[in-house]
Amino acid sequence: MTNNLTITKGYFLEWYFNNGQDTEKVLLRLELANKIINNLFDSDNVNTSIDDIFEFTNKDAIPLSYCEQYLNNDTDKSIYDIFGNDYEITIK
Repeated sequence: MTNNLTITKGYFLEWYFNNGQDTEKVLLRLELANKIINNLFDSDNVNTSIDDIFEFTNKDAIPLSYCEQYLNNDTDKSIYDIFGNDYEITIK
């Protein structure tokens, strides 16, 4: 049985950009900025969205407590730690 999880865009951004060590946070922001800059060389206009970032994120690393179904859960464990590969997560 697959566990269906959801994460709001706000919680996703909070986790993606504000969790981890300072160097990790800087590297994530630099990586995104570099991607946008490199795309500007190919196009006059570059669009990126939260959904785009989410698509390429390692979803296994998202803490379970950031998912809507487990917001009040006290665990720091990741989705993968709890469910292994037996989950699907969507962003809303």
